[in-house]
Amino acid sequence: MGVVGIYGCWNVPVTLCIRPLLAAISAGNCAFVKPSEMSPKIGLMVKKLVENYMDTKAFAVVNGGMELAKKMNS
Repeated sequence: MGVVGIYGCWNVPVTLCIRPLLAAISAGNCAFVKPSEMSPKIGLMVKKLVENYMDTKAFAVVNGGMELAKKMNS
């Protein structure tokens, strides 16, 4: 259908990354997830899980700070 951008936050990083990703998948979309830079270990875990168990042509995790998030929005 389309591409969904999912930006996680630092206080509940797993829930606010995975739940929207599952909703995007069930709706037939591709998605990228950008976990919060304030929780880098969670970001690495989510990246590893997505790369190991999902199609990396359709789903991606990008880790980085505010500059990356600004570039992704433009």
